[in-house]
Amino acid sequence: MAQPADPPPPLGDALCEYAQAELRRAIDCFGWRGGRVHAGVHQGRKSLRRVRAVLALGGERLGPGVPLLDRELRRICRSLSAERDAQALVETLDRLRSRTRSEAMAAHLRRARRQAAALRAKTLRDTLAADPALGGRRARLRVLLAALPALEWRALDADAVQAGLARSRGRVGRAAARALRRGKPADWHRLRRRLRRLAQQATALRRTGHGGMIGAPPDRHLAAALGWLQDLQLLRARCSDRAPFGLAGCGPLAALVDAELDRRQARLAVRLQAILAAGQATPPTEQETA
Repeated sequence: MAQPADPPPPLGDALCEYAQAELRRAIDCFGWRGGRVHAGVHQGRKSLRRVRAVLALGGERLGPGVPLLDRELRRICRSLSAERDAQALVETLDRLRSRTRSEAMAAHLRRARRQAAALRAKTLRDTLAADPALGGRRARLRVLLAALPALEWRALDADAVQAGLARSRGRVGRAAARALRRGKPADWHRLRRRLRRLAQQATALRRTGHGGMIGAPPDRHLAAALGWLQDLQLLRARCSDRAPFGLAGCGPLAALVDAELDRRQARLAVRLQAILAAGQATPPTEQETA
């Protein structure tokens, strides 16, 4: 006869352990070397965002230390955003090149990729010159790791978590309405961040054995579409000789990206209208927001 499954650990304790594991993972990823350094930055920043998502889930119930911890995590994450943007630029150009059937456009994309790869290398060199092996950042994260268990995790019960999920869903809904109303790149980016946080909170609950609290099933396409839109917007912003760290000579590429952005935004607008009309601001799987 099959043995009954062990009950999941208390909610607050389980989420504390999850947050600690993700913070240790970030420290480890930021120490990757050689050809893995770009992936290490990306994965480490993802882990920091997961920890911040758990802190937001608990909110004030976790005590007065939360704002300080969250602020420092955000500062470290943002300090490496230029490295991640540089890597995303290369990946976006690779993706566009794999889709194009025009040899002329493929040549523009290859030239732009060479420039983007050079920018990626320079961005990383500058960061590592200022903080060798990201040692300073990793030391700060170890301090935060030691402080994390001191939060009031036992106060994080089911009611508090449900309230946290409701806050996140509300923020997704408001960001979606704003993106539809204004449609600026910053609005779409805000919506993606809100949706990603909701997804990360859902992931934390599933992985700690409390997935039954999440509720409605996820939308499986919206977050992935928002991620591609953001990558295209990043590339478009660099398609100018005058832009900071711009990609020179990219007029034809800019036209291609503009057309793709128009198509993507129109499709997203239709999808968002349907979701808002149905009252669905549900968490996607985290893989779909990566």
